[in-house]
Amino acid sequence: MLRREMTDNLANVTEDIQPQILPRRYGRWVAFVIALVTLLVAIPFGVRQYGSWHEQRSKDFARRGRAIRQSMDWESLASVSDQWRNWDKTSAEAILFRAEAAQGLDDFRMAADLLHEIPAKHSKRLGALIERSSLLFGPANKPLDGVQACHEILEVEPRAFAAHQRLIFFYALTLQQEELLRQIYKAIELGCEPIDAYVYLALADVLTFHNGFEVTNRWLADDVSQELFLVSRTIHAWKSLSLIQPLDAESKAKMELAEKLLREYLDRFRTNTSLLTFFLNLAVTNGDAEQVEQLLTRFPATATTDSQYWRFKGWLHAARDENSEAEIAYKESLSIYPLSWTVRHELADVLRRQKNYQQVSQMQELALLGKDLRRELLEMPDARSVSKALLTKIRDYAQRCGDDFVAGALSRRIRTLPE
Repeated sequence: MLRREMTDNLANVTEDIQPQILPRRYGRWVAFVIALVTLLVAIPFGVRQYGSWHEQRSKDFARRGRAIRQSMDWESLASVSDQWRNWDKTSAEAILFRAEAAQGLDDFRMAADLLHEIPAKHSKRLGALIERSSLLFGPANKPLDGVQACHEILEVEPRAFAAHQRLIFFYALTLQQEELLRQIYKAIELGCEPIDAYVYLALADVLTFHNGFEVTNRWLADDVSQELFLVSRTIHAWKSLSLIQPLDAESKAKMELAEKLLREYLDRFRTNTSLLTFFLNLAVTNGDAEQVEQLLTRFPATATTDSQYWRFKGWLHAARDENSEAEIAYKESLSIYPLSWTVRHELADVLRRQKNYQQVSQMQELALLGKDLRRELLEMPDARSVSKALLTKIRDYAQRCGDDFVAGALSRRIRTLPE
């Protein structure tokens, strides 16, 4: 009886408590919902306010930057743009202002590094990379970084004219024939080749520059142990001296020193194709078949794509009266680089030995045509001054050599040129 009364009383107490507890919980829930709704309403407003404030502050920085740039106060511009960059590290305009200040302060390498920081998908990225490549090849004097910058440009825009032009000039000046041909044909394929590319193409196996020594010597200053520039600089020096007629005692001594240095480099850089080609040419001139054979063994494994390798291999076979093998090697060389008049001249001699007189006449005629063309091109002050008449001769020569790809592209370019 007592237990039942206790149970009844407990139930009554619970009934009395429930009406008091439920409203309190319900009130907390309502307050939470109201707070959440208020927050959700406030967020867009806050974001808009922040965005407006951010935009206004960016405009203030830009306005200050433009005013300081107008007065060419580069230190102040550097200070303001650094403040801007510290506040907004992704601002492309702040980076560009800072890069301009670095150039004004003659810190060209810093300017080049800054231009590389422009965000990948920003609309100004391509222009910044092009400017960066100009600095690296120019006053920053970091040509190997400049080459990398050009390749980055071509990843963004494969038809970027400036990048193709700089790479073609770099490979020509550093005597990298294989890379030069690859870059020229790629630019022609994309329809964005510089006009001087056709000059370099016609002279690819006899590249000579009036300023070759000076430019490669300047590039070497960035790294005095750099193989590429050590070799190309010394070859340019030797070639320039070899053109002096008559050769005086001082020039002869310098030429002998250059050759001595090149022989030392040959011991250090055993597979350098520019060096190997230089000494193979000397060996061929001297009729030294043993030296040619020895040097050919030092070509890298990729030699099968090098027209010069096949040319010297053809010469060696011809020196041994292995005429069929010589013909195959020479034709392989021409399949890679059809415009070589030297290979055509040497092949004509092999065909003469085989009594293939019809082909001898055709090959020798082309060789003479190519030789005369080379002479005219080498007399120009620089590759960019090539005339329409000379370009037409290159076109005709390429066509007769069976390089329809180059002949067709050059025909299209010639039609757009003034008389």
